[in-house]
Order: sequence, then structure tokens, then C-alpha cells
Amino acid sequence: MHRLGISLYPEHSTPEADDAYMALASNYGFSRIFTCLLSVDKSPEETVAEFSQFMDRAHGYGFTVAVDTNPRVFQHLGATATDISVFLPRWALILFVLMGIWEIVRTLL
Repeated sequence: MHRLGISLYPEHSTPEADDAYMALASNYGFSRIFTCLLSVDKSPEETVAEFSQFMDRAHGYGFTVAVDTNPRVFQHLGATATDISVFLPRWALILFVLMGIWEIVRTLL
């Protein structure tokens, strides 16, 4: 069976608007969210806290979330390709790097 998804970009929205969109999409049978974490202007702690709240809301509606990010964001947040503990257990990641594509997938709740 195919699964439908939506795209959400929390950096360009509000938690209330994102929550309303997730609720609507969930009611219509959507089960995936694609989002990105490509530009980070806040501290690592603030970024992780805000994005974790986003992920918690998404999981509360039953969504599986894929996050597009890059090595610069990883460095800013204190993660590496071999140590993604800052993201776990909440986040499924897709890391696009210049020399190819690395997928890091974590089973979500």
C-alpha cells in the first residue's frame, strides 16, 4: 500500500500552523512528513529543542518524518556521520553529502 506524505518547513512557519496542517493531513490519511534542517541560525540547544518539539508533534499524529540536512548543520549541532546521538531517538535522517548520498535511518516510535 502506498503512503501519502506532506512537506513542512518549521523555519518558515509557526508551531501552530504546522500543528493545524499535521492534524488536517493526518485526518486525510497522510502518514509521512518531509522536512529540512539546512540553515541553522540558533544555538545547538535551541535548534535541537525546537526541532524535537516538531518531531514529537509529528509522531503524535502518527507521522514518520524524513529530514534533509547537510554536514555544516551536523557540525554546528555536534554530530558526525558516525555519531548522530544528538538526533536520537526522535529523528530519521537523510544526509546528503558532496561525495554522494548517505542514508541514516532510525526506527521511529
